[in-house]
Amino acid sequence: MSTEKAETTEKAETTASTTDVVIAGAGPTGLMLAYELALAGARTLVLEKLDQRVEQVKGGAIQPRTAELLESRGLLEPMLRRAIQRARWAGTSRCCPCPWTAPRGRPGTTA
Repeated sequence: MSTEKAETTEKAETTASTTDVVIAGAGPTGLMLAYELALAGARTLVLEKLDQRVEQVKGGAIQPRTAELLESRGLLEPMLRRAIQRARWAGTSRCCPCPWTAPRGRPGTTA
């Protein structure tokens, strides 16, 4: 057995003996699952194929219940501080984003 292969095998055996759960993907779901499992005492390993953060917005917002769960764990504010800023959107039309425009003459508008 080559030295490189032996080192890889040794690392895999060590990881297997110190990991309870392996999670594929470091997206929002995978990271939240790892966090919740770690709070419960599970030893987790998150595997991600990408070597850097994706700058493309794949979800334009979070749902109120998701915000509540993040807030309950003290994660909402740190996440919002690191969030990629984008233009405000009101919805979609035929899968095309529609920019949000404040109605004219309503309280809180400048028009």
